[in-house]
Amino acid sequence: MSVAKSVILGVFVLVSSVALGMTELYIPGAAHASGVNGANWRSDLQVMNYGPNPVTVNIELMPADTDNSNINWQPPTFTIGPGETVRYLDVLDSLFSYSGGAALRIISDSDTILATSRTYNLIQSAAAGVQAGASFGQWVPAIPFSDAVFNNQEGWLIMLTQTDPATFSGFRTNIGMVNVSSSTIQVALDIYQKSGVKLGTVNGELPPYGFHQWNQPAAPWGPLDDFYVVARPVSGGVRLTKFIAFASVIDNHSTGDPILIPTMRTTPVPAPGTDQLKLVALDPPPGSTLSATTGKVSVTIAYTATGVASIGATLPKDGGGGGREVQAGSGTVTAWATANSPGTSTTVVMEMDDSHFNRVFAIEFPVQYNWIPAPTSGPLKIFPASANIAVGASQVFTASGKAPGGRYVWSVSPGPVQIYPYFDSATTTFTAYSSGTYTLQVWDGISASVGQASITVGNP
Repeated sequence: MSVAKSVILGVFVLVSSVALGMTELYIPGAAHASGVNGANWRSDLQVMNYGPNPVTVNIELMPADTDNSNINWQPPTFTIGPGETVRYLDVLDSLFSYSGGAALRIISDSDTILATSRTYNLIQSAAAGVQAGASFGQWVPAIPFSDAVFNNQEGWLIMLTQTDPATFSGFRTNIGMVNVSSSTIQVALDIYQKSGVKLGTVNGELPPYGFHQWNQPAAPWGPLDDFYVVARPVSGGVRLTKFIAFASVIDNHSTGDPILIPTMRTTPVPAPGTDQLKLVALDPPPGSTLSATTGKVSVTIAYTATGVASIGATLPKDGGGGGREVQAGSGTVTAWATANSPGTSTTVVMEMDDSHFNRVFAIEFPVQYNWIPAPTSGPLKIFPASANIAVGASQVFTASGKAPGGRYVWSVSPGPVQIYPYFDSATTTFTAYSSGTYTLQVWDGISASVGQASITVGNP
């Protein structure tokens, strides 16, 4: 028998990755909504712990067409015992009292979690020999974060059909997509006939951790007995792009019987003889000695690019820099590296990549920083300097002592934990999902000092 365990309510911030030993799964589409031709869509969710120890599971709602990076919904937290499986019927309504379309994210403190779901048309009244209460549904798997379409990959959706549902014959195709990154991305759905002739493109924008469903995007070119779609990123910084896409092909008859088509990831292959991106200059040159009063130095790459529509941004490996699209032709892009103490030296890796052909060009060069710290208004401090909180609870910390012109930057170790905001704010909220001792730090990007707080997390 499947029994939901004790529930703890709390506010959670969606983050873009989970540490080793944890689980991050996405149900890319779920519904509690009415549909075309009298369809009545519902979704059930199943979660299982196949491990030998109890695990904690958070189920997070990602409503359609919403920036879900700091969502105000209160996701339930469950404990699932060894070998136990739990089923949530009509999950959007039963757990969240939500109507409409959405995606779900499942987070656990263990890697022994399995999940799956079913979305189905629940027949409300008898028709064409089908009894009320019967259902026609599709399996919707839980997709690991690692299986998302990353960076310069493309997602292919094949075996699709488009017929006007008003005919009550044939099939129609809807396409859903989940942005599993913390940045807004622009995406394109390229629609092709079965012969390979491109019919057109449907463009869209997904906010951070946003979900969107395109209902019958191929209708303008229909009817189509057989077509396919290539889902691809078009901007937002190709190295920041991470999405999951799927198609649902639905019977237009009274059954509304659907079938799910998952994404098949590929890396595009350039056409023979296609010109690619070239790096032509670097300023400053490798081995330069730079001076900076803020601990930050910029590096500029000049480029030329022909035969391509757009190129990804430069990206230093130390995490500085920016994600900026550049167009074919010639130009420059600038990124930066950061020093944490005077006299620091480091090797910076600058990269540019063609967002369509996945060609990566990289230059490594050493940089010696003659860093001159700016005066501080006082030592950086965090209040409270120590705290004891329960697993899953939150604590607000406040920083002081920032130097003029500096900005508070928060960090914590070890992971996985959540802090928000982590940049340009004197306060941050700390939340941990497992017991242990954590160190919270704040730096202003200028001072030689770093503020620090010690946090013990355990069951009360």
